[in-house]
Amino acid sequence: MNLMPFMDWNDQLSVSVEALDADHKQLIEIVNELYDRILDNSTRDLLDGTFERLAKYTQIHFAHEEEFFELTHYPDTDSHRRKHEEMTSWVLETQRKLKSGELPAPPMQVALYLKQWLLHHIIGTDNKYKAHLNESGIY
Repeated sequence: MNLMPFMDWNDQLSVSVEALDADHKQLIEIVNELYDRILDNSTRDLLDGTFERLAKYTQIHFAHEEEFFELTHYPDTDSHRRKHEEMTSWVLETQRKLKSGELPAPPMQVALYLKQWLLHHIIGTDNKYKAHLNESGIY
């Protein structure tokens, strides 16, 4: 295991909704695990297993967010959902390629992409719903 995490949780990543912050922390943990597996030159089976966890948890988390959006009539739901759909498609396609041995980029580039996407999505997209959900009584 790597002594320095690939991604760290910090207060800048908080969306002030406990359940969604917990989801984001779990996603960061899975990306860190993927990074550690890449550094350890783990077998493809171990990478597959970690990526499968990522794919499943990504879908679970997106569903959690979208439930809150529906409950509170979040005005940017459609745009946000499209971003979720695009990422879900990318994750599932990358998972399929990993399983078949035809990964389009070196594993480290995949991990770097995931890190950048997640940080950008939380800070740039998810933070837009923070005030709306809090004003709707969701913390």
